[in-house]
Amino acid sequence: MSEAGIERAGEIIDEIMSGSEFNRSGSRVDVSWLRPILEWISDIYQKVMEWLQRLLERLFSRINFAGLGAAANGARIAATIVIAVLVLLLVIGLTVIIIRLVKNKKPKRDAITEEDLLEFSETPDLALELAEKYRVAGDYRMSYRYLFINLLTEFNRREVVRIAKYKTNRMYRREAVSSGKVQNGEISPFFSNFDTVWYGFRNLTEDELNTFFTAREAVLFKIDSVSEDVPENGDGEEKEVSA
Repeated sequence: MSEAGIERAGEIIDEIMSGSEFNRSGSRVDVSWLRPILEWISDIYQKVMEWLQRLLERLFSRINFAGLGAAANGARIAATIVIAVLVLLLVIGLTVIIIRLVKNKKPKRDAITEEDLLEFSETPDLALELAEKYRVAGDYRMSYRYLFINLLTEFNRREVVRIAKYKTNRMYRREAVSSGKVQNGEISPFFSNFDTVWYGFRNLTEDELNTFFTAREAVLFKIDSVSEDVPENGDGEEKEVSA
């Protein structure tokens, strides 16, 4: 195998490492551990090619190509190229598999997990404190994350939803609307923007974040106001007081 072929394998690895999968703005996936693996694959590829080259030389040396002349040399080169291409395809295939594993790997705490909601379900105020802390620090994406957690846990506190391990964000939104205590238009922006901000790594501006803080207060104030207006018997009528 020529040096050019070996160098090309290294170039392919470098191109993959410089791709957007590993350099997306806002991504928290640490892939520094991946380069040694890819370099190891490249080293294995080089060693395999050297071994194949020696093997082919031994095989062709035992074959009598008398009278074939240039055809014999051409056959040897063709066989070497075919095997080199097959091995290179194998290397590329292994690299693609590694990339997919990395892309599908969920960063630790890079999503609202069941544990997150259960952790803050008893202390919604703590999630709000974290949202305020990150807002002051200028980390608007992280602030929005905890603001959203606070909203869901406040809904849980007010029995608008019930936090459970099996539920998704979409299920929480439907449950909240079905409760009759909030309107879809009031809370849908929280859910849709969470998908684009947290999972889609969209950067929030300070004004956008402040708008959501204000909207959160309005939604919760409305729920509390309606709850205070409902009589304890829940039927909207005053109870008769017997003498």
